[in-house]
Amino acid sequence: MSTSIDFGKVVAQDQRSGDVYVDRDGELNTLEGTPLVVQECMVALKTILGEEVFDMEWGFDIFGIISNPFGVDPMILIMSAVMACLSTSKIPMLREVSVTNIRASTKEGEENNYDVDIGISTLSGEDVTLTTNVGDS
Repeated sequence: MSTSIDFGKVVAQDQRSGDVYVDRDGELNTLEGTPLVVQECMVALKTILGEEVFDMEWGFDIFGIISNPFGVDPMILIMSAVMACLSTSKIPMLREVSVTNIRASTKEGEENNYDVDIGISTLSGEDVTLTTNVGDS
């Protein structure tokens, strides 16, 4: 069941580069609704924890995963970091977040890389699966 909730509007960003684009009419491309929530989640996951000067608690703790000084299973660290990064207190448009799958990379030279599937449920009742890469390269 999806409910219409106004999450506002943001400028659309390219997920890889972070670039913004202008359409043919000279207007910035914008997002609203579920695409806005997805972009907020992806930006949070691609921002290194502490990198945002106006909110040092915003972002993903990649260095905590890479350094792993106590030898904890990296998958547990990834799951914890995702849950902290996408907590409903940081992205209030989310109702629920779950890590649904973590796969270690099988590529040569990428032993410390993982593909992570994340299920999110928005306040409007829509469910979306995000996939991101976590690792040291």
